[in-house]
Formats: sequence, C-alpha cells, structure tokens
Amino acid sequence: MSTTTGSIHAGNTVLHPAQKMRDLNLGCLTVEDDTHELAGIITDRDITLHLASGGNPARDLVSQVTTGQHLTTISPEATLDDALMAMMLSRVRRLPVMAGTHLVGVISAADLAFEGVADAGLDAATPQ
Repeated sequence: MSTTTGSIHAGNTVLHPAQKMRDLNLGCLTVEDDTHELAGIITDRDITLHLASGGNPARDLVSQVTTGQHLTTISPEATLDDALMAMMLSRVRRLPVMAGTHLVGVISAADLAFEGVADAGLDAATPQ
C-alpha cells in the first residue's frame, strides 16, 4: 500500500491532477468533494481516455472524469486476499484504503504483484 497519496478537488480542471500526478510521480489521486470527503479517484488512464475522446483538460472538470460512482474501498484490517478479490470484482487497479472516513493509503495491482513476488521468495528486480 502506498501511503504517499495526493488528492484533488472535484471542481478543479483536469489539467490540475495531470500536473500534480506528474510532480508527485503518482498514477492516481483521490478526489475530494466540498466537505473534504472521498468522492472518487482519478487515474492517469482516466485522463488519457478523456483526452483521447476529445476532452479539454483546461476546461473539463475532474468530476467529469472521476471514477466515483460505486467507488470501492477497503479497510486497513483487510487481508491482501480481500484486496485482490475487491479489485477483481470491481475491475479496478487501485483501491483506496479507508479507516472510517479517513484515507490511509491506496493499494494498487502492482503492490499486490510485488507482494506475491516477495511471498514466493523471488527478487522483483531480477527476471526469473
């Protein structure tokens, strides 16, 4: 799980999260509503697909691109198997980890893959 997360307000233009992801070297940001509650998640892929569909990053709002409906989250007490199952069922690559209404981190498919490599006793940096 990455605890280095960034967030963006749903009312910002799409250009803002693209720049913030670049600056922070992140593949996603959580999206907050006016009450600073988790409203969704925006990924580099969401932005790319929006632009490929003719979107305008300087005009279009994050709320237009955000993956927010039926947002899947998981608790910090969940197991890696729970996280994997939630990601598979929801067909997502990133999963916000929430302690109540507080964002603790984001777990990604890459995190699960690296954990699997470590569990198998392999070195992730060395091809097998």
